Amino acid sequence: MSDSSRSRRKRSRHNDPDGAGPSRDAAFKVTVSGGHRYPPKLVEQWRQGTLCDCTIVVDPETFSGHRNVLAAASGYFAGLYSGAGVVMRERNGGPAQLEGMSPEVFGAALEFMYTGECGLPETMLTELLQAASRLQVEDLLRATTQALALKERLQPSNCLAIWELAERLGLAELQEHARESATRDFEKLQSSPESLFLSLPHARLATLLADMNLNVESEDAAFQAMVAWARHQQPAPSEAELEQLLSLIRFPRMTRAFLVDVEPLLLGHPRGAIIYAQSFREVQFCDDTPRAKKRLVRLSASNVKYTDLKAEMAVRICGEMGEVKQACEQRAPGASEAVEWNEDMVDYFEERHRGAGLRIRKISQELQAAELEHPSGGSDHFWFPFNVLARAARLG
Repeated sequence: MSDSSRSRRKRSRHNDPDGAGPSRDAAFKVTVSGGHRYPPKLVEQWRQGTLCDCTIVVDPETFSGHRNVLAAASGYFAGLYSGAGVVMRERNGGPAQLEGMSPEVFGAALEFMYTGECGLPETMLTELLQAASRLQVEDLLRATTQALALKERLQPSNCLAIWELAERLGLAELQEHARESATRDFEKLQSSPESLFLSLPHARLATLLADMNLNVESEDAAFQAMVAWARHQQPAPSEAELEQLLSLIRFPRMTRAFLVDVEPLLLGHPRGAIIYAQSFREVQFCDDTPRAKKRLVRLSASNVKYTDLKAEMAVRICGEMGEVKQACEQRAPGASEAVEWNEDMVDYFEERHRGAGLRIRKISQELQAAELEHPSGGSDHFWFPFNVLARAARLG
């Protein structure tokens, strides 16, 4: 009988020595580690069901363990197997019942409590995180948080759901990583059906729109996303909620063509015209307000290969000046020599030029770089490696 067939039957986990933890077949892609490992003989006793003194039912499976091990690793089991918990257990009789948790996830958590590590499918990491929180296994909670926070795991399809879960569980570090992922992939969120973008709570959308690091090709995309979200809400957002969101849009940074066709949602708001005019005033008088400034473009937002670059193409520089300087002083991937940083290149990082679309004058295969026109129209032009560039919607 195959493992997959056996897993559907109600069974005692200690009767299956190879199943004490998740099986190591191809279906299990992630190993979570960082806990305390008990001596091999004690682990073997658990696997064999020797001297076990407690039973936990996670329908349809039954697990055995040692109370002292579980109580030492888990706040939940410490309460269940000590003090008032013992009295309650003796009064009710029978094994402990854990509802709302899958046997596979509990089996992985139990494996972690004994061996300090466990393996399970990557798609079940969020379930393991919830189990770690519920069972109060601090080491597992920390290790699973770290596994989920990896940049390659936080994708447009899941970062909003992980953000919500982290907020609910009070995991500030994971919240921040998920928020950064949503900021970095903001435009992709809207094209991913699994991303839950249109179901975002108002407060989280406001957090994203307020972020200077919101990665959008132009401010048009931020406004369009806000409008799509507002139209999807049932009931419709209140005037106060819409006013807050509209106040976070950098209208002067939007393309001229887009501004000609002003969105009815803006015009229809009692304070829409005031918000719109005020944003232009802030830019005109150089007010030190967030929406008077261009959004920052992170180095991680670079989205071109050298082979994508062409003369006359519009691109923008990604990253803070220090990051770009470091990239210029190193050889770009595939380059035979570095671009080299010139102090006059600081002109490209002035506030008024931040995120601006710049024209490529020519490209160099040797440098794997593009020479960009001067942002102020000056005669000096400088080379930037392809890995600090991103496509721009337009010039200027």
